[in-house]
Amino acid sequence: MKRSKNTEKAAARSAKAARFRRSRCYSILFDKGVLYFLISFAAPMLIMLIAFADANIHPLGWDSDGGDRQILVVDLWHQYYPFFRVVREKLLTGGSFLYSWENGLGTNFLSLISYYAASPLNWLSVFFSEDHVREAMTFILAAKIGFAGAFFSCFLRYTYRRRDFSICVFSTMFALCSYVLGYYWNVMWFDTVALFPLVMMGIVALCREGKWKTYTLALALSLAANYYIGYFTCIFSIFMFASAAIIESKSIKGFFRRLWLMIRSSVIGIGLGGFMLPAYYGLKLTYSAQNSFPQTVTFYEKWTDIFANMLSYSEPAKVEGLPNFACGMLAVLLFGVFIFSFGIKIREKIAVLISLAAIAVSCNMNVLNYIWHGFHFTNQIPYRFAFIFSFVLVAAAYRAYSVILYKGIKGYQLVLMLIAPTAVFVLKYISDGHKLKFGEPVRSSLIITAAFFLVFVAAKVFPFKRRKVRNTVMTFALAAAVASECLSNAQLGVQTVGTTSYTDYPLKYQ
Repeated sequence: MKRSKNTEKAAARSAKAARFRRSRCYSILFDKGVLYFLISFAAPMLIMLIAFADANIHPLGWDSDGGDRQILVVDLWHQYYPFFRVVREKLLTGGSFLYSWENGLGTNFLSLISYYAASPLNWLSVFFSEDHVREAMTFILAAKIGFAGAFFSCFLRYTYRRRDFSICVFSTMFALCSYVLGYYWNVMWFDTVALFPLVMMGIVALCREGKWKTYTLALALSLAANYYIGYFTCIFSIFMFASAAIIESKSIKGFFRRLWLMIRSSVIGIGLGGFMLPAYYGLKLTYSAQNSFPQTVTFYEKWTDIFANMLSYSEPAKVEGLPNFACGMLAVLLFGVFIFSFGIKIREKIAVLISLAAIAVSCNMNVLNYIWHGFHFTNQIPYRFAFIFSFVLVAAAYRAYSVILYKGIKGYQLVLMLIAPTAVFVLKYISDGHKLKFGEPVRSSLIITAAFFLVFVAAKVFPFKRRKVRNTVMTFALAAAVASECLSNAQLGVQTVGTTSYTDYPLKYQ
């Protein structure tokens, strides 16, 4: 009798679950990817807020008063935040966005806002009181990092046609790459960094199905939010289109049709976002724009130093330093699987290798670096397009992981996983002058790499009865390790960028 009741309850639960899977709510959450979008937004945002709290940043600090530190450092302290305040005041008072009397005898405010404060999220500042504008900027910055993860999840879900929790893991890796953690104090860049995956997804949709609207609107919004980072997006869109067209096109005629759509959509997108572009001529008057084209080709850094810097738990470059290429050891671990696995097309591998090489060489060669940065050399904060390297590497790693999820872990893939991490550790050994230095980056990276590898080994040898169960357990185990790694890197990033005193910041007209 008891067994009969238990059987009836199990049958009822099974029927209820079946009804839920057929419901509209299930379709929206899982089939449409809304749940994964929300998790990919919340995870990196929450990790970044915890890192801020750990640094005692107001109002998140663990102290009873919420902490006595703030994120305002370097130019964020005396430029970006004041511009942010002026935008808020104009939104509240109806002031003109074309001109401002706040600077000297007045200035063209459109040229300032187009680079420093055009973020649509800045409008949320009107919901914060006058005494909490700095808190508004802190939370808006965290939201931008969250959107970087959310839009990357959209790219992964559409490009690789997967609908599971794994896309949230890799989206968090991109959103909290070393570029974000080293340069987050340049708050005005990160709307366009966040929109970058959406633009790339639009290009894939254009090449795969001839759908051009996502690309057009995302490109327009990227240029309007920050035309400087949007310029990087435009350059890499050429690489992305070439890759996607070669992979997706099935005929020469189809390729040229996609090329026409790409050109037309780019013109429309630039036109829609073009109302901000004339402000470029205002910024051409600045000191940093006084540059000339380099006459000789030179390289900035040693290649061994650049790629050794891909180790996790390394301090990101804040103002000067190596390119911020690091995006987690899981991406490095899976790169060998991507390159040598039989389940991935050769043209995909070639496209990724060319893209990574193009970004790496562009960072290190003065001529290409000059072109990428709008035909001028930067005044500090080098390699401002380095986030694209992390985008490509994490996307390639997820492609490899999707093969593992679909076909299972092969013995040869476990061997392939060791290739890229070993290469990075050897490069670190060479970079350190052929000396074994087991400092924090090397030691912690070895531990987390071993943890990732052991998860794959356990998933291979443990006798799971169903592939779905194995994939779920493996993904959640990797998610826990990635969360730990990202949190440690976020804390290190906040520590590297630094903080200033919350109570000592000038008030009102001081």
